[in-house]
Amino acid sequence: MINISIIKPTDIIINSYKKQYENNHLMLIEHLKNYYIVRDIKVNQYMPLISKYDLNKDEDILEFRKEVIKISVVYPETIDIVLDGNDYPAGLVDQLFDKTMQISGLMEPTNVEFIQGYTSKPKDTIISNLKSKYPGALIVGLDTVVGYLIIKGMNADEYYNIRSEINEISLSGGLTEEELNKKMDGLIINKSVIWPENFSERYDNGTLPAGIPTIISTYILDAAGWGDPKVELID
Repeated sequence: MINISIIKPTDIIINSYKKQYENNHLMLIEHLKNYYIVRDIKVNQYMPLISKYDLNKDEDILEFRKEVIKISVVYPETIDIVLDGNDYPAGLVDQLFDKTMQISGLMEPTNVEFIQGYTSKPKDTIISNLKSKYPGALIVGLDTVVGYLIIKGMNADEYYNIRSEINEISLSGGLTEEELNKKMDGLIINKSVIWPENFSERYDNGTLPAGIPTIISTYILDAAGWGDPKVELID
């Protein structure tokens, strides 16, 4: 086996990657005493790879995971050479792939160190201001792989206005079903995620990790009253 030796990056190196990938989430990984910096993979990078491979075949699964890693691992910059050589620790691909899925919101993160992109819970004064801005609305806090989000429950008027707008766009033509769904998701996120303030903008420009829209959609629907209610039979 090749003697891989990847030292822990210095603060100067880490800061240079933060600047280079300022629109990405970054995490530092230690694996068998070697260090890697991984960034999140975006939807427009991830979906074409899924359609490219037959993920029911073991050989395709391996190649798919390697391609994902070649996008996500930014340090060391020689990761392509390591993976193409097939002379690396047997579990390396699976471990780096899992961490990529975690930072991209496609798996629950475990045992990781974020070095960029995680938004901390806002101060109480910010939360109080949001409550005052939306009096009577259900306000929900959600801790995700990209950080802390605050979601406001949509009322019926807001939701059906969005549906009407999407119906009008659909009747005018020009957008595929997938594009219409993305448009509707964007409008719902814009109405629902009230902190951080630039969250909907990040959805629109594609800089959110691939799995985040799916993760938060359930909570958005719950906050809007679509969650399964608890019931109690009474005589």
